[in-house]
Amino acid sequence: MMAYFLVKCKFGHVGRNMFLPMYVPVEASDSKEASRIAWLHPGVKKQHKDWCLEVPEEIDYHRYVDELTKYRQDIYWQKKTRSRLNLFKERLVKEMNYTRIRDVKTNKKLVNKAKAQPGGYKLKRYKEYIGSLEPMNDEYLL
Repeated sequence: MMAYFLVKCKFGHVGRNMFLPMYVPVEASDSKEASRIAWLHPGVKKQHKDWCLEVPEEIDYHRYVDELTKYRQDIYWQKKTRSRLNLFKERLVKEMNYTRIRDVKTNKKLVNKAKAQPGGYKLKRYKEYIGSLEPMNDEYLL
């Protein structure tokens, strides 16, 4: 028997380190299948472990139809330009669990490594190399 579910998902393509929480209405047999179907929707942040923000909620048919019309008419689905993003800017949420390390989004904590002094090791090796060379005799130059 088919049932109707609301799955709250993270939607992307709305700016760096931001996401848009939105409900996806789904028709499925159980909540596990509902979350699997919601994961396949375009725009869902599939690469995140926490893409599903809440446990799928079972709803009746009339609410499903209402939520489906709201979902399809959402301004998010229009062409995503900067002017359109301003229309739902107050709905955006800052991504707290993810940081960028070398331009790669990750959920690891940022670790500040001590930077080496410029020219440290190579300059020392170069000075050792120059010091080990034998001085040239002037008689070879003639």
